[in-house]
Amino acid sequence: MNVKDQGAKGDGVTDDTRAFDRSVEMVCERGGVLFVPNGNYRLNGLTRRRSGVNGNGYIFLMLNSLEWRMEKDAILLFENNFQGFRFRSLTDPNAKTITKLSLIINGGKVLGRDIKSKGKGNPEKWAFVGEYLKSMSVQNLEIENLFASAGVASYHNDFVSVINCKLKNVTGNSGDLMDNHGDGIYIGWTSKYLIKGNSVLNDVTTRRLGRIGICIEYEKSKNGTVEKTLSAGMIGVYT
Repeated sequence: MNVKDQGAKGDGVTDDTRAFDRSVEMVCERGGVLFVPNGNYRLNGLTRRRSGVNGNGYIFLMLNSLEWRMEKDAILLFENNFQGFRFRSLTDPNAKTITKLSLIINGGKVLGRDIKSKGKGNPEKWAFVGEYLKSMSVQNLEIENLFASAGVASYHNDFVSVINCKLKNVTGNSGDLMDNHGDGIYIGWTSKYLIKGNSVLNDVTTRRLGRIGICIEYEKSKNGTVEKTLSAGMIGVYT
């Protein structure tokens, strides 16, 4: 499925929020590939109208495995507190369900336009999140100037890989005594992980450092590898 077939323009002027949400909903239901050709796609938190999972407009329920594939010069412009795309296989996180679904995010760039401080607390924003999946793969993705909880996040997955990605200035809330979130890569409750060939950097001249470069958290995050990854922040493991 091509997002332009659902009305996205990618001209840097048109609000493409509804076209993207409609495309994502369809590919979550049917499976397959969501294709984003080169262009500048404005995604606006003020005009997002979907109810989402449990009233959360940014959460999408996957019924089938899917790949989100972007061309190299496909740029997603996050504006006005746009909360990104969070994929899960369960409506109820407490459900005792075995899933075999997989999510692939491949290529393109996310450029945030809300880099300024928002006060205090968790931003509750991400570029891409996968949860309750058999596997999640993120590769060849660039994220820059994103005010967020994390750029890429994995929750409750069997396996996640983040490979050859560039993340710059993913920042949290500097209004707190310690920067609140702003992880480049976040992994929680994930059984196995591979973090390889990435760059996670922040420009200190902005005075907005992220909480941590790469965060691997909680005792259910088990064996994994971090290699050939440059991080200006910390690589933190919490158990």
